Amino acid sequence: MLDYYVSTWKNSFRLSGRSRRKEYWTFALFNFLIGVVFGIGQAFSGTNMIVAGISLCFQIAVLFPNFSLSVRRLHDIDLSGWWLLTPMVIVALGFVGFFWGVAANQGSEPPLWAIIMMTVAVAYSIGFALYMGFKGSVPANKWGHNPKESIADKA
Repeated sequence: MLDYYVSTWKNSFRLSGRSRRKEYWTFALFNFLIGVVFGIGQAFSGTNMIVAGISLCFQIAVLFPNFSLSVRRLHDIDLSGWWLLTPMVIVALGFVGFFWGVAANQGSEPPLWAIIMMTVAVAYSIGFALYMGFKGSVPANKWGHNPKESIADKA
């Protein structure tokens, strides 16, 4: 499993090709666990800015490897990497709508349409994350060969 995590860091700037589900979810799991460790460290250290700074640096450092891995994962599902922008745009619109609604109500509760917009954004993001778990296309597609086959050939 650690091989997949290291592989993602090595391929941080490669947007071409395909990535397996296992590589995608291993990277997500390791980053989640590292985040939990940072969270525990911050809880025990109180307001220690060193732990918070290291955590922030890690979260920033992991952005592009996560982005490139997600693009390669979309390629494995036979979609363009441009589809990665859809959840980002929908969540951004959800936040704008939500905060605009709160501002329009002068800081009181947000209007129903803003709550619905934010709910749709969250639901779409969850659905998109689940979609990343779909099986990749078995034959070679326009983004390359099936990554499972290349691993089987090496064994």
